[in-house]
Amino acid sequence: QMSVSDRKKATERIIKQALLENSDDMDQNEPKEFFEFLRSKMLIYFDKVIAPIVADAKELYPEYSFSFFVEESERASFISDFSPFLKKTKDGTVINNESIWVNGKADLVVVKKDGSVRVYDYKSDAMNGKPAADFALSLNKKYEGQLALYSYAIGKSFGVSDVETELIDLYR
Repeated sequence: QMSVSDRKKATERIIKQALLENSDDMDQNEPKEFFEFLRSKMLIYFDKVIAPIVADAKELYPEYSFSFFVEESERASFISDFSPFLKKTKDGTVINNESIWVNGKADLVVVKKDGSVRVYDYKSDAMNGKPAADFALSLNKKYEGQLALYSYAIGKSFGVSDVETELIDLYR
């Protein structure tokens, strides 16, 4: 269970991140009003969405960075598993068989009390009038490669073979 102080710190960090990401769209007088608007919305979102996720947590790793080389013995399976998600080069090559370096940052990694590991990725894509179920499907399709890579990377980092992933959109 998060303390009130930890909850407040986490909410403030999320709001500041949202302000920084949207600063180009704001005029000079807007940040204080926008900050207060975000604070009220984020507190509701935190209680409704984030608090249940962290309630069963043994360990939390927000903004978990990872970086590693894919071992030579794993390259063929890595290429096979991830080539559908990688952008192709001009000549159509997806990836070569040389050294593969993987790095990234997962929004939230949770080790649950039962030892299972989950990766959560926050998304702020616009719904554009789509029904919630259609929006969720399109998000999952759009980010399936990213989630697969998170599962692979976090599995390696934590020494587990089964890592669940979930997108957390702002419309819950």
